Amino acid sequence: HSLINKEVIKIFYDKFHFKENLTAINRYLLLGQGDMMQSLMESLFDELKKPASHIYKHNLQANLETAIRASNAKFNDKECLKKLNIKLMDASTGDTGWDIFLLEYNVDVPLTVIFTKSSLKEYQKLFFFFWKLKRLEYSQDHQIWRKFMTYAHTLKEKFDVMRTVIQRSMLFNQQVIHFVSNLHNFIALEVLETQYKIFFDKLPSITSLDELISLHRKFVDNVINQSLLNTDNNSIYK
Repeated sequence: HSLINKEVIKIFYDKFHFKENLTAINRYLLLGQGDMMQSLMESLFDELKKPASHIYKHNLQANLETAIRASNAKFNDKECLKKLNIKLMDASTGDTGWDIFLLEYNVDVPLTVIFTKSSLKEYQKLFFFFWKLKRLEYSQDHQIWRKFMTYAHTLKEKFDVMRTVIQRSMLFNQQVIHFVSNLHNFIALEVLETQYKIFFDKLPSITSLDELISLHRKFVDNVINQSLLNTDNNSIYK
């Protein structure tokens, strides 16, 4: 029994590249590949403002490929990159591209024993939340702040009376940036990086496939819970 389990684990690690696929999911669905996500956000920011009915997958796929080429992701495992895809959810009335956009990672058999449909849905749930945080951080820091600086220079002579209002608005904007940045850093460092390291450090000591499945399930649950996405944290999330 022990020998068979050891051989099964070895096959999952060596032949089916479990660790490489786990790393890829961490990079792409949990936004660990920061430079690629920044490039993707910049290229999609205006596109995803459009109504959902005007969003087309093949256009977004081109943006994804460009973001990969423009970042260090182009040096990552090629087989894992092939599994990365754009997914558009079903749209409701009034939805924009932001409401339906997801990144999807396609896992092959037999890794689906570990990366089950339910766990991949949890990863997509996490991606959707982290992507919204990234969007808010980008819009506040790169878009609104730049406009404030432009308006402060171009309007200060014509609308001197607005100076205090603009200043108060800029201060409020900075508070939003500060809050979002801290929340983003907490999730990136205290949650994702910590839980991923705990998971990865335990992999060499795994003795059976059941242990591996259980460890992965615990990893996903811990990330969901600590990212405030479980039912117990509904009030905080809202």
